[in-house]
Amino acid sequence: EDAATPGVQERGVESNTLVESQPCTRIMTVSGAAVVASDCTPMTLRDGRIVRITQMFGEDALVRHADGTLAWEPVVSCTSVGSRTVAKIKVHQLCYFAGESAAATIATHNPIQKP
Repeated sequence: EDAATPGVQERGVESNTLVESQPCTRIMTVSGAAVVASDCTPMTLRDGRIVRITQMFGEDALVRHADGTLAWEPVVSCTSVGSRTVAKIKVHQLCYFAGESAAATIATHNPIQKP
C-alpha cells in the first residue's frame, strides 16, 4: 500500500495484450485528466456501480494526480475517437490508473471485470 495514498497498491502489470482495432472513447475530467479506452472499458463510480466508459459524461471518475493525491472529479467530456488498436491490461484483478499524461491519470478496470 502506498503511504501517500491509502488503499492504493503499487503492482506490476501481469499481462498486456494488443488486440484488434476497437471503437474507443476519450473522457476528460474537470482538471484535464484524460484517458482513451475501448468502448467496453468498465469504470467504477463513486457509489460502487460499474458503467462503461461511454456512459461517464457527468459522472465522477477517480483521478490520481502526480503528487499522489486522489480525487473524484466530474467527467466534462466524453467523445468517440474512432477505432484504435487497444491493449488489454491485467493488473492482479484490480483497477489501475491510466491516462494521456502522467500528471493526472484515471482509474479504469481490467477487461475481465466488465459489468
